[in-house]
Amino acid sequence: MNDNVINVIERTEVKCGCRLPLNKLLYTKCQHGRSWAIDEYGGLIEYHLLPPRVVCLCGSTRFSQAFQKANLEETLKGNVVLTIGCDTKGDDELFNDMSQEDMAELKERLDILHFRKIDMSDVVYFLNVNGYIDESTQRELDYARALGKEIRFLEEVTR
Repeated sequence: MNDNVINVIERTEVKCGCRLPLNKLLYTKCQHGRSWAIDEYGGLIEYHLLPPRVVCLCGSTRFSQAFQKANLEETLKGNVVLTIGCDTKGDDELFNDMSQEDMAELKERLDILHFRKIDMSDVVYFLNVNGYIDESTQRELDYARALGKEIRFLEEVTR
């Protein structure tokens, strides 16, 4: 292992003696741009030898193009992507023939299913187009934070 990688490890303060949970890895890059992960024992793993990370996309279904774009980008990065069931049409287009009661029941089931996707993910990526976070997405954000998930946003969050 070269000195550049050792310096990166020391800067991440993994050598403190604590043990990270088995499913947690710290990711870093050396000055040459190679990606590395540090496992729960302080060991180094070159990034391409790691299993893919699981990324769950969250946001309003009205932003179908943002979901399509993020899905492709994350897939090309080598990540497994968990996303909404349909990213080509909004809820109104898909379910306009359902009664309000049936729609509410379906929405509740789909929300619970999306929480399970968050459970399965390593990273939760919020597609907050123009800063928009609706009530459902806010619940998902609160849930991901409560689980201690790594959280990313499409656009910078100011609040």
